[in-house]
Amino acid sequence: MRELDRCALIERSITKKYRKELWNPFIGAVKRYRLIEENAVIAVPLDGSAEAFLAAKLLQMLQRNTEIPFFLIYFPSAKEPSILSAITDIALILHIPLSAPAAQSEPYTLVQSVTMDTVIAATVADLLYCGKLQAVLPRETRDGVRRIRPLYAIQTANIEKWRRYNELSFPVRHTPDPQRQAARELIDRLKQNDPDIERNIFHSIHAVCMDTFPGYQTAEERHTFLEKY
Repeated sequence: MRELDRCALIERSITKKYRKELWNPFIGAVKRYRLIEENAVIAVPLDGSAEAFLAAKLLQMLQRNTEIPFFLIYFPSAKEPSILSAITDIALILHIPLSAPAAQSEPYTLVQSVTMDTVIAATVADLLYCGKLQAVLPRETRDGVRRIRPLYAIQTANIEKWRRYNELSFPVRHTPDPQRQAARELIDRLKQNDPDIERNIFHSIHAVCMDTFPGYQTAEERHTFLEKY
């Protein structure tokens, strides 16, 4: 029986040990939000974080097993020499081929490694500190560039479990801004009494009852419930 190399073992941990926590929510998000278009050129920036590398590996594994053809470009997005060196080393372990960034003149889809935690914290922070209800979309087009967030339904804690299990070390760890960090701490306190708090917030942005709001905004246009009367 052929012995698996380290990369194969890491991939197997995604589809076996952490299938429920990583692979299934990734595939669910791809299907639910229609993240992958046929023949799309998908650019995956690697900033040295666990989230970025997991997104790259998940997309690479999907590319091998999907009937929808698409193309992947992986490139370092950090500038510090030490982080660039670490990105190269990790890419070798994970069998991720690095190349130059996609040219701005070429149409491509940009990957952003936004997790469920970020989506939830951003929603709560905007409610508490900005006085508005808004969320982060799983995909959007801005400034002519299509952006997708394949980790949208994956929790950061499960990425950390996967990292520790595979004894991977990443040079960058994402730090939220103060308002999102405060929202994160509030959510963690609420979870002590109700472990479903995060899931409920996440589900709520998929089930907005517009008929119950006195006002809402689309793009730059404001509306009021009085328009119905």
